Amino acid sequence: MDVAGHVFARREGAGARTGGGRARGERGWDWHAWQMLVACVPAAMSYGCVMYIDKNYVPVYVNEMEARERAKEAKILETTAPADARRDEEATSLRARLAELEASVREVGARMASLEKSKPSEAAKTASEGEKPRTTA
Repeated sequence: MDVAGHVFARREGAGARTGGGRARGERGWDWHAWQMLVACVPAAMSYGCVMYIDKNYVPVYVNEMEARERAKEAKILETTAPADARRDEEATSLRARLAELEASVREVGARMASLEKSKPSEAAKTASEGEKPRTTA
């Protein structure tokens, strides 16, 4: 006989209510169904509580966490904004200085080119006088 047959079978004269005692008596399907129900009640209550919390409190918690995250990001932006502005000002001033330096380098280069153009005539004068022309490195 299998387990289900053993649980649900009834033997004559061996009832729990006939005075044979609980250990000797056999329990029927109604007793097993009640025990199953009693055993499942704590799990069902826990499941119900978890579903209630998930439905009512989790969205509130998520919204609060997102608000905290937005506040942290805003605070970070507030604290870094002056540094970013200062960095931008420094970059602008550095660009202006670089433009001035490039202009002065171009100006010096133009002066050097004009001096180089005038040097060959001086070199020709010295060559005609018998001196060696000077070379610049």
